[in-house]
Amino acid sequence: MNKGLFESMFSTDFKRRINLIERLIEHLLPNMYPCDFYDEDDFVRGVVDEIYYLMSDELYGIHSLEFSDISDFIFQYKSDELLDYYRERCEMTNLDEQTTRMKVMMGLNENRLSNK
Repeated sequence: MNKGLFESMFSTDFKRRINLIERLIEHLLPNMYPCDFYDEDDFVRGVVDEIYYLMSDELYGIHSLEFSDISDFIFQYKSDELLDYYRERCEMTNLDEQTTRMKVMMGLNENRLSNK
């Protein structure tokens, strides 16, 4: 992370709450069901949407922040981490589904050949 750019980009109030935002994201992830999203970009947008929803509740301590700061932070500094999270969970799932389909198709083809 380019510290100089980071320092000038966000307000002091926001920088004081970055750890809180990161903990909220960590708390959200297990309940996000990433493979239900259309793709990895949709998943990252979903995380941003969930944080936006949490902003309305004073309980989380981020209600006074600018949403644009939060979304900029997530897209610029957390998206690689979120994309990795998505890929770790969903690429294997997609691969498993493709393998199962291939096995089914191969089984059907083997059954057709054995019936001749």
